[in-house]
Amino acid sequence: MTLGAQVTTGLIISRETYLNNAVFLSVYATLAGFYLALLMLFPEISGVPKIALKVLPIAMLLWLSVSTPSPYRRWLCAAVLLSALGDIFLASSLPHQFIFGLASFLLTHLAYCMIFIKLAKGRQWPTIKVVFLTLYLIILLTILIPAAGALAVPVSVYALTICVMGALAIKTQHSMLGFGALTFVLSDTVIGINKFVLSIPMADIAIMSSYYLAQLILVLTLTRHASANHTS
Repeated sequence: MTLGAQVTTGLIISRETYLNNAVFLSVYATLAGFYLALLMLFPEISGVPKIALKVLPIAMLLWLSVSTPSPYRRWLCAAVLLSALGDIFLASSLPHQFIFGLASFLLTHLAYCMIFIKLAKGRQWPTIKVVFLTLYLIILLTILIPAAGALAVPVSVYALTICVMGALAIKTQHSMLGFGALTFVLSDTVIGINKFVLSIPMADIAIMSSYYLAQLILVLTLTRHASANHTS
């Protein structure tokens, strides 16, 4: 293949990639926006329709994770699949649905930790950022533990796990992974505060919008990273 043909092919691939990304993002944003609008307009909705609409954006991320070759594809698929399972539990009326949802998302964060450990291997810990995240964890536990009652232990384990996940994401020195992970931490923090401490106005909107954003950033960043390594 001549140099000109290589350049032309590269441009075509770039355009196709751009268009595919634009379509994916448009559909994802539409599905996420539709569910958020549903929460605002019909907060009383429940059952299968709510569960299905809630999980659809995450199902798109699962498809992207499955279809992208990657050395950590299994962990990424596990993270997204477990988060979808957590969404189902939290949106259901099953007994102990919060505990099952908490366990699913705990495993989600552990799967992300496994990816970040690989990506952060050999890199230095960003001391100042980790110190701030540790202080954040201490403050969060100080607020949540007295209010969580019988759930104090699982909530504490979960809070520790999400902060470790955030620290590992920061250690990768990839700004988007750090941003996505910390957005996930923020979403989970709102859940904890809203459930155990005080009722936050429009908490569901804040939780789900930050959650959808966090998952999108993490999955897109990781799949693009894998694609770049795969083609290089």
